[in-house]
This record gives sequence, structure tokens and C-alpha cells, in this order.
Amino acid sequence: MRVYVSACGIGNGHIARCDPLISHLMRSGCDVLVSTYLDGYAYSLRRGFRTLRALPMRYKTKPDGSIDFKGTATSSGFSLGVHRFLKQLVREMEYIKWYKPDVVISDSRASSLLAAKILGIPCALILNQFRIRIAKSPSDGAPSLSDRAFFIIANLAWTYLGVLLSCVWELADRIFIPDFPPPFTISEGNLKLPRRALGKIEFVGPMVRREEGGERGRVFRDLGLRNDEPLIYLAVSGPREERLYLVERLKEILKSDLIKHSGYQFVMSCGDPLGRTSIRLNNSIILDWVEDQDDLIRASEVVLCRAGHGTIMKCLSLGRPMILVPTPNHTEQYGNAEKVERLGFGRILHQRDLSDVALLSAIRDLIGREIRFELSNEADAISRIADYVLSISAGRRP
Repeated sequence: MRVYVSACGIGNGHIARCDPLISHLMRSGCDVLVSTYLDGYAYSLRRGFRTLRALPMRYKTKPDGSIDFKGTATSSGFSLGVHRFLKQLVREMEYIKWYKPDVVISDSRASSLLAAKILGIPCALILNQFRIRIAKSPSDGAPSLSDRAFFIIANLAWTYLGVLLSCVWELADRIFIPDFPPPFTISEGNLKLPRRALGKIEFVGPMVRREEGGERGRVFRDLGLRNDEPLIYLAVSGPREERLYLVERLKEILKSDLIKHSGYQFVMSCGDPLGRTSIRLNNSIILDWVEDQDDLIRASEVVLCRAGHGTIMKCLSLGRPMILVPTPNHTEQYGNAEKVERLGFGRILHQRDLSDVALLSAIRDLIGREIRFELSNEADAISRIADYVLSISAGRRP
């Protein structure tokens, strides 16, 4: 059976959550081809998946990693954005016609979904953002008159574009939401689900590997860590421009005497799938990339991360509290972070407030906090999605 997996390539989140699904399908005898771009492309190559480079879609960021809505609008604009999307659609149709898959799995990529429908190929959609929002105003200080005018116009325009995008998502044959059912849905702020599509929507829970990980002692030995000091994992992720500012900020914090004598030890991943370096700094280890993040999360007492959906779901499924540093102006991340904090599973630490004192305060507040989610076999997202895909090959629909 041929399976075409198309993942959004902005950051590693989408391709990373598809990773265990791709591996599961390959073990089941499927021939899998991946289509992605930017960070997702580098991740997929590192994992050894057969990968096609798709035409990228991206947004502009500011030097501090925050989302630059005005820069994105002025550099892309509506007509240029539509033109680029159509080029991406044509590219996906070319790839799919060449590969001739039995099924297409789209993780948050409208172009692949549309291409599959045009070519008459069954398509499953993985999505945690049915409704994409933009900020009402910039996060950096009081908005100017021109800023206020821009955001009013942008939100009005996006209202119509959001409805159009929602209609595209509804074209999928099955929609899998990799999140917990209400009232524990982390991405609820971005999931205004249309009633006419409810029959094909399924909450499947976190897309994580279900097997047990390595023991804590092995992780500590491999990294040369002390057994008598709690481990704090700093998991930096997201698009390169968003990662760089946070990485440099955290490196400066890890140099401080307060952190050095805190009684904790820190491991930071810079989130670069192409990187190979490792640096030891006082009681900290800075790695370009962590190959097995699950084991490191299990071995940690607290995880600091952006508020991307994939990392949050992984931490919850592994029972670790989080310090969440949302990317400024990133509405999805702020929505996710606010829900995590309301549920008592973590704390928000705004990027502008990030310091050694604030970091240690958040750690002391969260360390020892228990997070328990019972993940039954019925909530095994990987098996649920894989069963649907394999059923298409067998000529039946579950």
C-alpha cells in the first residue's frame, strides 16, 4: 500500500507528531513517501524517511522571534499569497500523480488535501487548528494609529479567509484531532468545529509512541548528569527564526550564578535537526538536537518549552509539568498555554519576563506537581489513524 504523508514544514511540530505514525505504517508493510518543507524537510531527512521537498509557505518574524503580521502582509499580500498557494497546489498534484498513492494523509496542509480531492484519492486530515486566528493588536507596546487600522482590516479580511479555509478542511474524508476530548482539549481556542463536519471528526488523543522508554538512570549516565540533582529540560522548538532568540536568551540565563548554584541541572535542546554539537556549561548541557526527546522528558522534573501543540501533548502524555514561553503574537500558542495553565498543568512565562529569577520561581512552583492522564487503548491515536489508512487498502471504511 502506498501512503503519501504531507506535513506542514513550519517548525518540527507537524512532522514530529507524524513520525510515529509513519514508522508504524512502514512496519505494517506500507510504502510511505513524505512531502514537506523548511524545518520539516530537515527533520524528515534526519529520520531517514523518503522525502520530497515541497514548495514552502511561511510567515515573517521580528528579531525577537515574534510573529510579524504587518511584515507578512506587506511581503506576501493577498494576491501573492494566493499565487504561492496555487503553485504549491500544482506541485502537490504533480507529486501525487507521480507517486500514485492509495491514500493521502495531510497534517495541516490544505494544498495536499485539495490535490487529493481533485485527483479522486482518499484523504485523511490531522488537524488541531480548524480556526486560525490572528492577534487583535501587536504585543510590543501600545499600538500606533496605523497599527490599529491594520489589525482591524486584517481581522476583517481573515474572517472571510478563515471561513474559506474551514470549508477546505471539511473536504477530508476523515478528520483526526490529536487532542483530548472536551473539557480537556488543549487547542479548544482554535477548534470551532462546524456541525456539518462532526460526523467525520474524531478526537484521538496525543500522537505519541506508546512503548515504555528507557530508565531514568540510563539517560543520566548517557549525558553525564548527577543523580542527586533534579533535571530541568529546556526544549526549544519552532521555526528557526523563533528558536534563535530564545536559545540565546536561555544561554545567557544558564551562565548566571543563580542558576549555577540553584541545585538543579539543565539540559537544553536548540531544536536544530541538522546540528551535531554539544556544549557543557556549569551545571548545564546545551545540545543542538535531542534524538530521543521522550526519554529526556520522562527523566526530567519540569520541561520549559514553547507552547506548540505537539510538545504540550507529549509532555502531558508523559506526565510532566511545563513552563510555557509562547512565541509573541502567536495566537495559537497563547491559546494552548492559557488552557494548560487553567488546567493546572503548567505556568506561562512571557518571553519579555524571562530571567534567571523568573525561571527558578516557575520551577519551584511546578516541581513535584503530578499530571495524570489515563490513555486507554481506545485513545491510541497512532493505531486509530493507521487502522483507518489500512482499511482503505482492504476496500472498507471503518
